[in-house]
Amino acid sequence: MKSGRHLTRKGAQARNQGGSKMKKVTYFMFVHDGGAGDGGFSCEFPDLPCCMTDGDDFDDLMKNARDAMESWLEITVDDGAPLPIPSTPKELKKKADECEEPVL
Repeated sequence: MKSGRHLTRKGAQARNQGGSKMKKVTYFMFVHDGGAGDGGFSCEFPDLPCCMTDGDDFDDLMKNARDAMESWLEITVDDGAPLPIPSTPKELKKKADECEEPVL
């Protein structure tokens, strides 16, 4: 488990939580080596189904990851679906162990 992102988008939270109080939610991402010596990276957000991206280097990955996560959250909220409850550290460890690619 390499990094976490905080959801602080006021509009998304207000619409999703049904009120005006903002609640900080952290979604972690798993970072994987791009493999084959190409120097790239990929990542996935285990709590956000099918939310993944890649990048030529770590900075590129982080930019793309933020865009992917924000787009995923925006679409979910626009569809009226609830935001996923973040996994506990124990659940994240289990998910990381089950990944096909090693988590950096």
